[in-house]
Amino acid sequence: MLDRRLTNDDDRGLNQGLNDNLLTQSTFLLSIEKFIKSPANGYDTTTIGYHSLPSQHASLRLHSPIIIMESEFAKSSFSLLKSAFPCDIYALSFRPLSAPTIYGEPDQFRVSSTDSAAIILQRFGTECGLKSTMPSGISCSISDSSDPISLTEYFTLNPTEIQSISLTMLYENEKTTKIELEPMEIKSLKIKF
Repeated sequence: MLDRRLTNDDDRGLNQGLNDNLLTQSTFLLSIEKFIKSPANGYDTTTIGYHSLPSQHASLRLHSPIIIMESEFAKSSFSLLKSAFPCDIYALSFRPLSAPTIYGEPDQFRVSSTDSAAIILQRFGTECGLKSTMPSGISCSISDSSDPISLTEYFTLNPTEIQSISLTMLYENEKTTKIELEPMEIKSLKIKF
């Protein structure tokens, strides 16, 4: 880590010197894992391409910790999912979609909600040559990447329509009931309830 202080502009976008550095608390994680011996020639000498699944989950806990928000007024319990997604599939984003904005008079517009939501899913690419297990107390299933995933099995509300969309959510593709998600692939879906 390099922390620097400048008295003059360094022509990198600030247009001024930088002398108001603050102490920042950081959290780091060091992951040490064993390689699995190959029966033919001892250790596998190929390049490691991905993290192991426990390392992926540890990285998620660091980068996007779970934030639980409660209200004093609404003490209800609601879960959108019947069961958890497989451990190698991560929901990057889930958000409600709105109807197109209707503009009228200057500075006046109306936004209305729809019965649809967008979900962006990512499948992790995991390194199989590392000997590692999930922490105790965490049971986890890994889906086969060749098997299509049926999203209707995971939601408590039954989706009436699932449609593949672009990452920007501007372009809609074919309707589907099952999705295929290869390792290291990201897919956006529009779900109508």
